[in-house]
Amino acid sequence: LNTARSAWLEARRRQKAAADNIATIRQRRAEMEATTNALNEEWRTLFRESQGVVSKEMKKLRTEIALGRETLEDFDELLAAHEKEAAFLPQEAGKLAGQYISAHNTLVEIRAKQIWEDFMQSHGKALIQTLSLLKTTMGREASAVVGVVNSVN
Repeated sequence: LNTARSAWLEARRRQKAAADNIATIRQRRAEMEATTNALNEEWRTLFRESQGVVSKEMKKLRTEIALGRETLEDFDELLAAHEKEAAFLPQEAGKLAGQYISAHNTLVEIRAKQIWEDFMQSHGKALIQTLSLLKTTMGREASAVVGVVNSVN
């Protein structure tokens, strides 16, 4: 039972870690995209103001913009790889949860049988005698004809 529970909890931890990692990558990508867009807007403003003359500062901005776009593509590839790896984690966690539930149910069933056997050892004879007597007496009362014994539900 403890092994099944530990495996299930570990699968849940891996699933949460993967989701957190993907969220972090998405956040970093969004930050990079915002930075790249801001640099691009700055370059366009400088380009309009200079009437199309490209300065050293503008060349440097253009390089940073290109690097930012390339980095965004790298982020997209990284996200795709992580999402592909994380795609089956919920199914794995569900399978392990099912195994844990099954192990728990088996343990409860074993304990219930054990308690029943202990009870029957201590009180079984008296219980059977009492139930037999009740069946006989209630069966007589339930019958339409006096003296006929019917079984009781």
